[in-house]
Amino acid sequence: MNKAILIPANPNRIFSSGADEGSIQARIERLARDGAVFWRLMAPGDWVAADFPHNDIRKGYLYDVSQRLVTHACDIAWIKPMSEISLQESGVFFLEKFESQERFDEVAEAFYVLNIISIRPLKSPRSLIDFKKYNDGQPVKLVRNYCIVEDVVD
Repeated sequence: MNKAILIPANPNRIFSSGADEGSIQARIERLARDGAVFWRLMAPGDWVAADFPHNDIRKGYLYDVSQRLVTHACDIAWIKPMSEISLQESGVFFLEKFESQERFDEVAEAFYVLNIISIRPLKSPRSLIDFKKYNDGQPVKLVRNYCIVEDVVD
């Protein structure tokens, strides 16, 4: 069984970098313009993001928290610590902008970056419980940061 990653997207939350950071549509637009878009994920706990423990994942699902539905699937080129990308790359592929190298470095140590190369709507939106956690097969009831799930056919 293949793994996938389930990511919450909150289009109604105002992030410090602006509202677009939680928008699936804004990411689709950036992807169309630049061929890829980055998505940040906070490392679990209070530790520095090291190698992502599931770096073999190449598929993701986007959970629109305003609709309470998984509405899109995405293809992922790679997942790695944010500290492994440059401020220049971040300016092209992130929706948010970092005001300085110091601020970028401060943020980078706590996050992973997904390099998303395609986003497409699901034929039929799905509820969280339609997804099973990869580690124990239990239905997903809540996703705040990300959840590793069993891949499903979209």
